[in-house]
Parts: sequence; structure tokens; C-alpha cells
Amino acid sequence: MAEQGSIAGSSNKQVQYLCLLVAIACGCGPSANSAKHDDPKRDIEFANLVECLASKNEEPQITQGPFSSKVLLAPSFDKAEQQRVYECYKALLDGEAKSFSALITHLNDPRYCQTGLGFGEESVFRNYSVGVVCRFALQLQLDAPYLEHIHVYGLRDYFHRFSYVDNIVGDADKARLWADRHRGNTLAEIQCEAIEWFLSAIPRFGEIGPTAEEAAEVKSLLQTIRKTSIPVRIRDSTMKPRYKPIYEDRETPGESRVP
Repeated sequence: MAEQGSIAGSSNKQVQYLCLLVAIACGCGPSANSAKHDDPKRDIEFANLVECLASKNEEPQITQGPFSSKVLLAPSFDKAEQQRVYECYKALLDGEAKSFSALITHLNDPRYCQTGLGFGEESVFRNYSVGVVCRFALQLQLDAPYLEHIHVYGLRDYFHRFSYVDNIVGDADKARLWADRHRGNTLAEIQCEAIEWFLSAIPRFGEIGPTAEEAAEVKSLLQTIRKTSIPVRIRDSTMKPRYKPIYEDRETPGESRVP
């Protein structure tokens, strides 16, 4: 993984400390997952966190090749700023369902947020807008838990055809209505709803749908979440700032390493 060499240790600690304070103020984390009441102050804090996803950096230029791409950073590009953005993103994930309304408000936000590898890529980069990052945060928490149990043939299946977020949450007014209806629900409750939708939609998927064994795994997941009221919490590095291909950071050629 490309190291952020320009980030001083003290600066990085300050970023983490500030995000920790925000998380505490928001009541983020598993211990607050069962909260069932509206909290206007918390809503404001999450709204501010989403605003902080907008980077102050100029969007980098990306030159695309046939199998790889190169990120061209402006001389004034501050990698510490991108780390700050990433810390805010992680704090929003820690907020779980309590952050959903704020994320949905910015689904169409075109401002530059982050630069990283394309989904499922090792050497192709793309710039992500605030809106794309907000949608990914929703999909990571509502789609990924059940999609991890099935074979997905392509990005269209993962982000559209099999996606509860794309089909049910939607966009614009539809998404805002969804957020209002689910205010006060826990992440576990909404994950159960998402899995139920997916299982009910399997007949419509036809041959591209999950196998019987995969469907059984998803049903087992649903039963586990219902029984324990504990959601699936997925944290990956997709939105972590990155400026070099994965293979350039491997110590051994051909080595496979989780970013």
C-alpha cells in the first residue's frame, strides 16, 4: 500500500484525535447502536462530518492507459488533507444507521472527495466525488453483508442489480423518504430488511442469481442477525487515499496482499 510519506506523525495524530472527539460527541460506535430516539445535535454533527468529506485539494489529473493509470498531483496537493477526509469517512461508518440521513442528503454532491483505486482494480485509479463516497458508505453497510456470500459477475450486479441501496433506497426524494421511514432503526434492523429484499428478489434474477447453497448462506446470515441483533460491520480500504498501484507496493513480485 502506498504510504503517505508527506504526513508528519504529529499531524496524523491530530487528525485521529479530532475525529475521535467528533465520534464521542456523536455517540458513535457499537455501544450507541441501540439508540432509538432522535437527537438533533447528533444529526448536526453527522451533517458536519459529511461536509468534511469535501477535500480542499484540487482534484488530481489521472492519465489512463490500456491496463493502468497514473495520478498526477498538483504541487500544492496536501496528502494530510486526504487523510483527514478518510478519517471523517471512517467516523461516518462508525455512526452506522445514525449517519444515513446525512449521507443520503449528499448522494448527488459533485465535490471532489478522494482519489483511489477503482473498484476491484490494482492499477486503475479514479477520483471519487462526495456523492459517490456517501453511496459507497451505504452500500458497504447494507449490500456488502449479503453480497459477500454470493458470486457476483460484475460491477453492474454488485452496485445495481443485486443492490438494496440502488433498488430500494434510491436517490433524491425517494432516498429522503426512505431515510425518514427508517429514522430510529438500528443498523441490524435495516440489514435484515435489505437481506429480506434480496432473498425475495432471487426469482427475478434468473440464471445470474445466487446458487441454492449461496442463498442458504444468506438466509443463515439473516437468522443470525435477527437472533443476536448484532449487525455485520465491514471495514475495507477502498476509500483510503492511494496514489500508486498495489503491485508497486509489494515486497515480492506477484505477492497478494490485502490493501
